[in-house]
Amino acid sequence: MCCVHSKSFKAECVRKAVFWGGGGSEPDGNRQTREQETPPDFFYFSDFERHNAEIAAFHLDKILDFRRVPPVAGRLVNMTKEIRDVTRDKKLWRTFFISPANNVCFYGECSYYCSTEHALCGKPDQIEGSLAAFLPDLALAKRKTWRNPWRRSYHKRKKAEWEVDPDYCEEVKQTPPYDSGTRLLDIMDMTIFDFLMGNMDRHHYETFEKFGNETFIIHLDNGRG
Repeated sequence: MCCVHSKSFKAECVRKAVFWGGGGSEPDGNRQTREQETPPDFFYFSDFERHNAEIAAFHLDKILDFRRVPPVAGRLVNMTKEIRDVTRDKKLWRTFFISPANNVCFYGECSYYCSTEHALCGKPDQIEGSLAAFLPDLALAKRKTWRNPWRRSYHKRKKAEWEVDPDYCEEVKQTPPYDSGTRLLDIMDMTIFDFLMGNMDRHHYETFEKFGNETFIIHLDNGRG
């Protein structure tokens, strides 16, 4: 997650920090609205990314007094005037196109789901989304990414180790950084937060690098809530 500081949009920033909804196209070709729920036959790793889940996560985090989600606000964006016409990123600009329904779409650059089949489309160029501001800036406070010990298997048939090993928790408790400090308790807080959000996609988490284990978990990437 990052903050958009200027009118020069980076596609990766747009895809990760701004979760657009209301007009975005999904793999099945259906439009997803804020009222649309996850189909019961979907696996957790096939769930939608919801811009309003990011907004809800920010407010729930405050209610629980964790205060570990960066400020998030909903916004209507004109994709033509505010992104396409002002970007200096030629690669991003080339991903814009007009859909058969005469709507402005783009798909940007990223590791997954950046193609015409997974494009973000406006009506005709207005799109509803959420903007997340990250404070402090990455240049001032680097973050470290950690693998969540209780991540899901991300497999249709296999279970994660913690689901089949009754001694798994004891093993984690003896493994750094969970053997000292508050990290294990922070994981419990994050798990409760994700349960209330319905987010089963917490495969990694981040902390501020500078403070080592004397820090807290940042609740980022809540779009699958």
